[in-house]
Amino acid sequence: MKAPNRLASIVLTIMVCMASLATFSQQFVNNGFESWEENDGMMDPVGWGTTNVFVAYITVAPSTEACNSDLSAKISSTGPGLEGPQSGGIGQIVMFDNMVSIVNIQYNYAIDTLSEGAFASVKLTAWQITPGDGIGAGQQEIIYDEMNPECTLGSMYFESEIPFNKIRLEIRAYPAYDMFGTHGLSIIRFDDIVISTNVSASSISNPALEIILQPNPVSSQLTITTDAIINELNLTDINGKLVKKLNPVERTIDMSKMLSGLYFLRITTPEGVYTKKVVKE
Repeated sequence: MKAPNRLASIVLTIMVCMASLATFSQQFVNNGFESWEENDGMMDPVGWGTTNVFVAYITVAPSTEACNSDLSAKISSTGPGLEGPQSGGIGQIVMFDNMVSIVNIQYNYAIDTLSEGAFASVKLTAWQITPGDGIGAGQQEIIYDEMNPECTLGSMYFESEIPFNKIRLEIRAYPAYDMFGTHGLSIIRFDDIVISTNVSASSISNPALEIILQPNPVSSQLTITTDAIINELNLTDINGKLVKKLNPVERTIDMSKMLSGLYFLRITTPEGVYTKKVVKE
């Protein structure tokens, strides 16, 4: 009887492991907004829905001014709009086959028209969806407030210590509003989306901000080390319920009187919202 081929066994084991890891990485490619359908008297890109368009007087339409495809999505604020930061546009929900911790979105965009005070944005919201449960994993929004009529490659990197398997991607236009009732326009074109999960930060151009929590697990004082500007700092429990609203200027959190268990620190910065896991001993 022949001895088993050890090299073949090792190769097979590696292939099985690689196949298992591959299931935790996915890539979704939207080659432009080539297909459109009528929905309640409006044209929507297939797979996307319009959000708040009637309240904010937003129009969504296909445009032949595309980057790498035949059509792009053109989102325009037409006014008069309502007082305050009204916005509208298109949104898409993407479900992943497995829980992930990182998502990177690349896209082409152009800002054709932008009145003073008007702007456009790309926003991502992530959730952990399990049977009978749902936990928010954070959100991130990139604001575009300068004219840029040429096709430009944009990207958004989002990382959370709360694993998630659902995201909502929104592209919105925000019309300007002043005390005299003047409404400025914002027009954004969006195209060529690629969504990748669990990519390494070193492989893309805008890695997440470095935020270090020490010690973790913690028994008393938790120290936050980061170069980021923190606008808001909240501590939540495992179900997302607010436990403590913290001073964003402070870099030390007293957790000595808190019960042992798992918490999440939500850190809001100008670049987005980051969620870090904290274990209280």
